[in-house]
Amino acid sequence: MRRRKLHNLQEEFINKFLETIENNEEYLEFINRHKPELLSNCDIAIREVKFFDVFNNTQLNNLIKGISNLNKEKYSIDLSLMSKKYKDLNYLIIQYDNSSTRSLCEVTFKDDLFINNVRAGFTQINNNQAVVEFSISFKEIMTHNLWIDFIKENKELLYGKKFFGYYNIGEMIKSAHFALIYNSISKVIDAVLQAKLLSVFSLNFGNEYTLPQYNAIHVPQEHFKKEYFDNMFLCRTYEINNKYLIVDITSDEGLKMDLYFSGLYSSINFLQLLARYRMDLYYFLFEKIERFEINRRVNKYFLNSRKRIALKDYRWL
Repeated sequence: MRRRKLHNLQEEFINKFLETIENNEEYLEFINRHKPELLSNCDIAIREVKFFDVFNNTQLNNLIKGISNLNKEKYSIDLSLMSKKYKDLNYLIIQYDNSSTRSLCEVTFKDDLFINNVRAGFTQINNNQAVVEFSISFKEIMTHNLWIDFIKENKELLYGKKFFGYYNIGEMIKSAHFALIYNSISKVIDAVLQAKLLSVFSLNFGNEYTLPQYNAIHVPQEHFKKEYFDNMFLCRTYEINNKYLIVDITSDEGLKMDLYFSGLYSSINFLQLLARYRMDLYYFLFEKIERFEINRRVNKYFLNSRKRIALKDYRWL
């Protein structure tokens, strides 16, 4: 699909989507009627969001150079690593049976209405690649109404992005499939957040695919019931110190993880887990993206459209 057509379809969808969830009487009646079992977005609040992407040394250099060149009037930058304007540095070292974690940067948003800062760090998973964790902190805990404002403020960042899916929302309204529209709220929020991240940082897989993501979600005590989390449809549930990590096994690309908690929150250190479990945890997060990548890179040779293997494909394989 041509980029302009994709842009128009996405713009039409997001505007109709916002109009529906704010003003459609049938939709709002559906939400009020099913609020208890939906664990309504009006009641939950997202505390922290993390995205994960994978970089080789050249891509890591591009990421760091891009951070160092950010507009100092819009961002306050604390960069932990040196960058060279016209030269690539070696940020990756030979790994044997263990790895370590390294801080990359903290970028503070000076004039953004919602995001306070993004902290990034990385760990190597092999000799050639590192996983970078981008942790987004907000100026206040993000509730339903704030998320709607966030989408409105940043919706134009979505247009033309391959990772932003859409559908014929008019048909969903006619068919009264309001549960699908409700479930789309979190998907739209995720896409806007990734688009926002992409507007600041030079991502790798994040240019095309939905990245692996972790959300820390606070639930009021009256809704924090074990039976609700045990019955999540098409999800795996892991109980961790009276918190529930819900893994969406239907994710098309990067893995989606939601940690539900009530009371005190302590963040999961994924970089330390990656440093310890390395490729096992990497494939847990990136398996589906890797399948897309290998199909894209290898099929053109099996289909005889290419007679010689490109160097970048050879190195990737």
